[in-house]
Amino acid sequence: MKNKILGALERILWGMAGAVIILIFYQKDWELWLKIVLAVLCFIGILLYSLLINLLGKDKIEDYSNVAAARKDTVPKPMESENARIVREKDDQQAPKGNNEQQKETASRTKRRIQSIVLINEEGTALTEWSLVGKSAMVIGKGTEKEAVDIDLSGSAFAQMISKQHAVLNYTENGWCIDDIDSKNGTRVKKINRNAILDLKLVGTVELGVGDIIYIANTMLQLR
Repeated sequence: MKNKILGALERILWGMAGAVIILIFYQKDWELWLKIVLAVLCFIGILLYSLLINLLGKDKIEDYSNVAAARKDTVPKPMESENARIVREKDDQQAPKGNNEQQKETASRTKRRIQSIVLINEEGTALTEWSLVGKSAMVIGKGTEKEAVDIDLSGSAFAQMISKQHAVLNYTENGWCIDDIDSKNGTRVKKINRNAILDLKLVGTVELGVGDIIYIANTMLQLR
């Protein structure tokens, strides 16, 4: 509201200045140089006065902003109840620490919990399941009468896109991992804790965890 008033006052002053300058030049008895000097002085006076009004208005606005900020900083924070404090401290104690060794151990335990690999459809429904318990290596592909594979996907909807020996699962000291066996349509892995999909032809061996999804061409296998 205050800025609108100052703006209106400034426009009125400039209008008055224009009227005064016009009146000066309508005087027939005055010399031309005198008219020019008076018009310039009038213009400078109004300009200085307008700048002064703007500066004063700006300073007041900044003062009000500083006061509001100071009041905001001094608003007292709500006190934490004793029960809330006990719950918070308990949660902090149970929260996982940022220790690299502990994180590695947790990841290793997660990988060793893998029990099976499951063929799923787009809705996540299990179609076929293969146990990984006691196994050290599993070849994934499209088996034939002459050459069998451990995880046979010849009956899947996208069997024509799967190589005879497409990928291999290996069990290491870090858990299960997967490698592509120079397949035609590639092998990819969607980690459960990442948004990106890893292409094995680009990144090489990928370590696996419970919930990860392996894409054999367009066929989906989930670790469980």
